Amino acid sequence: MIGPFPESVVEEAALKWFGALGYAVVAGPSIAAGEPAAERTSYEQVLLEARLSEAERAGWDWLVTRDTVTTAEYQEAMDVPNRTARYHLKRLTEFGLLRVVGAGKATRYEVVRS
Repeated sequence: MIGPFPESVVEEAALKWFGALGYAVVAGPSIAAGEPAAERTSYEQVLLEARLSEAERAGWDWLVTRDTVTTAEYQEAMDVPNRTARYHLKRLTEFGLLRVVGAGKATRYEVVRS
């Protein structure tokens, strides 16, 4: 039986995996709040707005006024094609801002509130 893995081993493996998927991997301290390349002003800032397009930011501003939304509702409210609506909702889900509830035609996106 193998004992527990140290956190550093798990972190290194995860960073290599994300790098292989095409994500940019940078040292945390270099982008921490207060540093020249910071992407947030404090650790309480969850949404890294610079990583969202202007349209996605507009969508997020609308979404936070709701509890849940369907792709069709988002599409209509943002006046975007269905494919764009799905892409925005997918990206916001990947950022941890939305949670998928249900499946198929019953799929809804729930705003994650801390």
